[in-house]
Amino acid sequence: MKSLPTAWLITPQAPDWTWSGYDAIQPQDLVIAIDGGLLRCMELGLKVDYLCGDMDSIADGWQQHISPDRVWRFDPYKNETDNELAIQRLLQMNFQRMQIINNMGGRVDHLLGLIQNLLYAHRQGVMACLENANQRAFFLPRKWQAMGLKGCKLSLVAYGTSALFEASEGLEWSLKSLALYPHLSRGISNDIIADKVSISLENGDCLAVLTKLS
Repeated sequence: MKSLPTAWLITPQAPDWTWSGYDAIQPQDLVIAIDGGLLRCMELGLKVDYLCGDMDSIADGWQQHISPDRVWRFDPYKNETDNELAIQRLLQMNFQRMQIINNMGGRVDHLLGLIQNLLYAHRQGVMACLENANQRAFFLPRKWQAMGLKGCKLSLVAYGTSALFEASEGLEWSLKSLALYPHLSRGISNDIIADKVSISLENGDCLAVLTKLS
């Protein structure tokens, strides 16, 4: 069965490699360079479909690398971040899957902004992930399962209000009937101990962070 197209948002801080791998980009997918991410795409050898941003972090001469009709340009005096504006455009295009590629280093406020972007997409019914080479962050759907993650760490953080879980499989510490709260760090560093892992979330928004240890 053909997979749904994915929008790949390549930020200026995109790493040399990512959890999914750049070779996972399919012909039906879109690559969106976020402002100075255009140069990063060129360095990575990625074909850019659209450039989005206020162009405040991109070198002069960028216009020669992309057609004007492929540029979503915005006034620097705006409230939204460039990533949020890209997500808004992609929602208008009915994309249901998005990958934000960023090394998750640097400024903490920028990282928190990217997590807010994930939550915004999640509440629109979109499966959005934030990735670097060794970590993957996303908001859990009500039912989630995955294969091949044995040996990884899984951290869970409730957002906004409490998150109540029905059940889980494949974790060292069961989530059955567990409630997580935004002010308590009870969901950090669980171990995935089976080839198949699954989680049933009853209510609440919960950020999941997967970490490869090797």
